[in-house]
Amino acid sequence: MRTIEEIRKEIHETDRQMARLFENRMKAVMEIAACKKALGLPVLDEAQEKRVLANNAELIQNELIRPYYLTFMKEVMAISRSFQESLIGDADFTPNEEKQQ
Repeated sequence: MRTIEEIRKEIHETDRQMARLFENRMKAVMEIAACKKALGLPVLDEAQEKRVLANNAELIQNELIRPYYLTFMKEVMAISRSFQESLIGDADFTPNEEKQQ
């Protein structure tokens, strides 16, 4: 049996990796926000979010953990949307083709 210190060391290293991955994700989110702003697309893309959850949930083999992963990812996506909104300035602007009508 591992000691609590050994387990905490593993958690610490995992948290460090997650911090790097989070920064990478948010850099990509910045690019997505720029694309959405340029194309006049709304921040929320429910279909894409559902695809992300469905595609990645199957990677979690432990059924006890899977619901927590889904909650985690929903929160990450909410943070990503909030960041995009702050970058775009207006989350609910009208797409370009509708503006021309």
